Amino acid sequence: SMVAGIVAAHSVREVRHREDFYLSGIRVVLAYAVAILISDVSNADVGLSTLTRCGWGGLNAIVSMGIVIVTLPLFERGFRVTTDITLLELADMNRPLLRKMAMASPGTYHHSIVVGNLAEAAAKAIGANGLLARVASYYHDIGKLVAPGYFMENQQGLEPDDSKHTGIKPKVSSLVIRAHVKDGVELAAKEGLPEPLLDVIREHHGTSVMEFFYNRAMEDAENPDEISESDYSYPGPRPRSKESAIISLADTIEARVRSIGDAITPKRIEAEIEEIIEKRWHGHQLDDAELTLSDLRKIREAFFRVLAGMYHQRARYPDQENGGQPNGSGNGDQPNGSGNGDQPNGSGSGGQPNVSENSTDGSTEKDGGSAGKTGSNGSG
Repeated sequence: SMVAGIVAAHSVREVRHREDFYLSGIRVVLAYAVAILISDVSNADVGLSTLTRCGWGGLNAIVSMGIVIVTLPLFERGFRVTTDITLLELADMNRPLLRKMAMASPGTYHHSIVVGNLAEAAAKAIGANGLLARVASYYHDIGKLVAPGYFMENQQGLEPDDSKHTGIKPKVSSLVIRAHVKDGVELAAKEGLPEPLLDVIREHHGTSVMEFFYNRAMEDAENPDEISESDYSYPGPRPRSKESAIISLADTIEARVRSIGDAITPKRIEAEIEEIIEKRWHGHQLDDAELTLSDLRKIREAFFRVLAGMYHQRARYPDQENGGQPNGSGNGDQPNGSGNGDQPNGSGSGGQPNVSENSTDGSTEKDGGSAGKTGSNGSG
């Protein structure tokens, strides 16, 4: 029984498909048979009783497997453990919450899919849970379902003057944007999502500053000293797990790279990745995630591989005249293409200021400026 138990525990460490249970059951049956045979041979007692005990051992393995399949959901809820099976169920794109996002917030939905690809690749590169990173990415922005029209990725086709943020005060805009974190946690809890996903929703912006609205408030204020940075910061907490930190980085980087538009090149992608990781590192947003410099180097390389593959160059078709594409304004959460998307008028084409949503230095850079510079201290 001890040998069979060890084999069973080892064989179900990464169960992702139903057949994995059957394979585990077969291994346990074989473990019982081998253990019984060795015991009887050592005692010189091989006979009909050996076959009988092997049969009982096989039956025990089959019954145990059935009990596990039936009771596993109860144990998950009782002990608050999230297994790969649960994560795979949550990854089903036909789940009501994800279908609602696809219909009501198509930009956010697509952004979340890409973030999931980035996060899974980076998590696997450093030995973290890639499946958790991918599935949590799908749900990290579900709070935008409450007011999807206030987020840039869902405003495609609108002129800047038509943005919902036009004509309202920066502080009001920042409150609307910041609320998607709280709304996301409430929606996730209502849907019964496991705690690791709720943690990612809470932490994916950390305590970073919404730079665009903060800078606009400073410009509009008669006395800039009266403007508090905390009024334009996310509530936190900062990412406390490797998966949460990876998703936080992927969220910002995907939006920043998307906002580059037609000028995108592999070097530009690499520069954006380097800049965001360095800002988060120096802004202490990664302090609680236990990421090493080696981890950050591997994360950076994984992000680059995925994004370079997404934005690869293709030969133009003969019937394509001029070959132009509309200049996308970003995948931001805020109007007119902010850097990570929670602020308007961010980087992209047309000479707009390049704003990083989660940067803590409060600076803005002209379009193209961030592409050409990376920090001298590097994150890797």
